[in-house]
Amino acid sequence: MKPRTRAAEVRDMVPHDLEGVLTLYREVFGHAYAERFEARFSWAHGDNLYPDDSPKWVVADGDRIVGFLAAMPLPYTIAGQRVIAHTTCDYMVHPDFRFHGIKLMKQFFSECANCVTCDDIEATKKVTEWLGAKTVTPMVTYLKVLNGRALAASTRLAGLPEIVYASGTALLKLADKALMAGNGGIHVENVGDFDSRFDEFSDRTAKNIPATVAKDRDFLRWRYGERSPHSSRDIAVATSRDGSMLGYAITYMSSEERPTGYVLDLQAERGPHEIRVTRSLLAHAARTLRARGAVTMKYHAVDAPDSMTESHMKRMGFLTRNRTNRVLMVKFSDPALQEIAEQPRNWNYRYGDAEVSHSLA
Repeated sequence: MKPRTRAAEVRDMVPHDLEGVLTLYREVFGHAYAERFEARFSWAHGDNLYPDDSPKWVVADGDRIVGFLAAMPLPYTIAGQRVIAHTTCDYMVHPDFRFHGIKLMKQFFSECANCVTCDDIEATKKVTEWLGAKTVTPMVTYLKVLNGRALAASTRLAGLPEIVYASGTALLKLADKALMAGNGGIHVENVGDFDSRFDEFSDRTAKNIPATVAKDRDFLRWRYGERSPHSSRDIAVATSRDGSMLGYAITYMSSEERPTGYVLDLQAERGPHEIRVTRSLLAHAARTLRARGAVTMKYHAVDAPDSMTESHMKRMGFLTRNRTNRVLMVKFSDPALQEIAEQPRNWNYRYGDAEVSHSLA
């Protein structure tokens, strides 16, 4: 079937388009992902921090919606300057109208002066770069096995007696005690919500990070609040002996048969305690996720801080996975901000900051 390109047009989305957008989502990504998209739609595109600056576009072929793209505004701190940049969200085009996907992205770049995105689909990355965004660096994935049931992922080892899996879990716990020890003086505990300490921590740490999402309490309460896809998250806070907040970690567990635990965000104040704080938070995350039943644990980051390198992660029992699927890309209208944002080591960016994490269930 040849696409009827003459009739199709790109225009702003209006409320009665939503049903057509949901139908398109089911056609492109399947029913399960469409249900997650519908559940998070208001949170992402209506209840975010800047609802009046959240444009959405459709490709309409008569009464039929055959394309969709939304722009999510997020606050960033670049070289100490607070700036709003948009992230492309839920980009999709019906296969018969693929050419119109370029028109959607052109519309995005014509209306949004600043863009920060972390995409994992090759075609999207190519179009984004073609329209002027610069590739900064890939996101690294660290994987840690928490439970002996990971053995069941192998066809040859599936169906083993439960005692074998339990023994494997016990051995992994013992190994973690050795691999993740040595963090004396750092106290880590779970908390129920983001309190005023998170504002103070955000203000303090942003001064030492050239490029980062501005993660104050308002942002964190929206991103991981009761309406977000990850409202069942756990929040862990690291403090020193005098009670000062040194960092935090946000973890979440998927609902799969052999669930994966995710460290959606981890922040440690840069300085002499950074490596111990990061180790303490990762150790606590492993214990928390294992207790909740996670089989493996994943931590995605654009880069590790200078004092927490890949070699440190390996010594804690993490394996390094792909470096190519998810790539951070940026485009700022201010040349000075763009120059800073193009440097990989300037960034503090985690999986929970990226739109690709929103569909995680």
